[in-house]
Amino acid sequence: MSEVFTKDYSQKYIKLHGGLTFKVDFLLLDPLEMTDVIIFAKSLPSELTEKYKGKLPDHMLYSYKLLFDNEIFDATHQ
Repeated sequence: MSEVFTKDYSQKYIKLHGGLTFKVDFLLLDPLEMTDVIIFAKSLPSELTEKYKGKLPDHMLYSYKLLFDNEIFDATHQ
């Protein structure tokens, strides 16, 4: 990761070197910059994907989990 920042006193965001930014839920301590991150993405069920494809941005058609510091965090692509 290249940057960790906070918005509205409680919402933590992680920016990766490739430019992707994720809002991370329940992140209490800021990880160190240059920490390795593994991204897991799971698409929505096919019936929901077909229903919302073209109506929502592609990144909202997936649920994300990030692995770093030996913990898994739910995340939202921004």
